[in-house]
This record gives sequence, C-alpha cells and structure tokens, in this order.
Amino acid sequence: VGIHALNRLTRGLTDEERAARTKGVFITHTGLIYQNCFSALSYKEGGNVIHDIVGSYHFKDFVKGWGHFTCMDHGFSNPTVFLFCCFDEYGRIIVYDEMYQSKTTVRDLAGMYLRRVEKLDVHPIYSVGDPSNLTRTESQTGTTIQSEYMEHGVPIALGHKDVSSGIVRCQNRFQSKALFI
Repeated sequence: VGIHALNRLTRGLTDEERAARTKGVFITHTGLIYQNCFSALSYKEGGNVIHDIVGSYHFKDFVKGWGHFTCMDHGFSNPTVFLFCCFDEYGRIIVYDEMYQSKTTVRDLAGMYLRRVEKLDVHPIYSVGDPSNLTRTESQTGTTIQSEYMEHGVPIALGHKDVSSGIVRCQNRFQSKALFI
C-alpha cells in the first residue's frame, strides 16, 4: 500500500490509533466504553492514575469506610463474571477484584462468590446483574437464575438494560476520573 492510500485509510484516527495500525504500537483500550477516555500513552507520560488516588496508602486501609458492591453477568458456556467494586462519598468507584468462571453451576458460583467475599473481608451493600441472563428460566429446575442465586445466599438485583446510556455513563466516569479499573 502506498503512503497516499495509507493516509486516506487512517484519516480521522487519533495519532495513537494511527500508530497502532501503521507501526504496530500496542494500545490498551478497546471497545465503546474506553474509546476516547484515556490512552496508554497518558499512563506512560503521566504515571499511574490509581496511585494518584491511593497515594502511599495500602489499598485495604484506603477503602476502609467505603461502600462495597458487586456487578455480575451470568453465563455458562460464556463465563460468569462478578466484579467487586467500592465507592467513596465523592462518587469515585474502584473495581478492585474479579471472579471469572465458565461451565459452573449456580450453586458452585454462589459458593465461590461467598468465599471470595469472606476472603476479601468485605460486606457488599448490593449486587446487581444483567437482567437478560438472570430472568431466564432453567429447564431443569423451572426457576430463574436470579432465584437460584438467592436460594444459595446471593441476592442479585436486576440492572437496567440500557446499553447506550451505560456506555455513556462509563465514558463520563472515566473522563472525570471517577471510575478506576
């Protein structure tokens, strides 16, 4: 491909995206949520954003007194994920741990979740999950996935199914340095 054709193909990309496509430079953000929110180069040039928040404190001490919650998306072939998050009085949210498992029953996932909560020594105020998976009825039991989690000690509230506004909220939180993963 000639230089003029390459320039036409990469017109409209940021400098970082153009370098990734023309020189193979690695960039860490992908997908709609992370688009234009931060860049790998800003970390390289400006340091660690989490360190800017946490400073020299140990994480456990830093988040003492913060509220804790979990987000989840249930799957079987596609993995189930639980994200462990905390928030402070200023609305900053840190996602600090993840449980990621596929081909596992709800009973086993609930047990893993409860053991993780105990190990982390946190008390989540609530758990919220993707309603499209949680309201599905299991053919073997005739109950919903949400009911099965509840039966095994893990109550999960249904989240709102509005992908576009969720992406915008995540982008805004990343841009205002109010969400850290």
